[in-house]
Amino acid sequence: AAANTAIEVHYTQNCMIAGNYVTNYVTAFLPMDVTNITIQNNYITNAQYAISLWSLTLIQNVTIASNSIWLNNRDRQSQAASGIALMWCSYCTPVGNFYNITIVSNNIEFQPEVRTNLAASSYWGIGLMPAGNVDTVLVSGNTIINAPIRGIAVGNAFVPNQTSNITIQYNTFQDPGNNTANWW
Repeated sequence: AAANTAIEVHYTQNCMIAGNYVTNYVTAFLPMDVTNITIQNNYITNAQYAISLWSLTLIQNVTIASNSIWLNNRDRQSQAASGIALMWCSYCTPVGNFYNITIVSNNIEFQPEVRTNLAASSYWGIGLMPAGNVDTVLVSGNTIINAPIRGIAVGNAFVPNQTSNITIQYNTFQDPGNNTANWW
């Protein structure tokens, strides 16, 4: 068993979340409707969703950098897991937008997966798939290990959102689908 969220911040400006060691939480960090926030140099272990950004109105000017993330997806028997995600919530209203997000130099590692019943639409190292619009995102220099389905996912096929000005560069993908029972 584990607690839900280690650090959750709402409607916050000019905030730094840095140097924390978080273990056994479902979600390590959950910023909602924040502006000018930096999440860096944290060590997250045994999480299902390490860093999930949730927007009911607007999230903007966020930097997520140099975090070490280890997901225990297999031990949790979770149907979905993510290292860093712009959160998609099918039942949430209103739906907010995301602007100017930087995700750089993070290490995200999944447990090697052997199960076949994974939620293919909700399992990624870095997911830019919220219900709201996404504009101006840089994803660079990240390492994603053992991603069972998707390393990086962009755009949401389930809602009519708009995703624009996305740069994905210099990321490393190691052992994708490692020991996964299904071909994805």
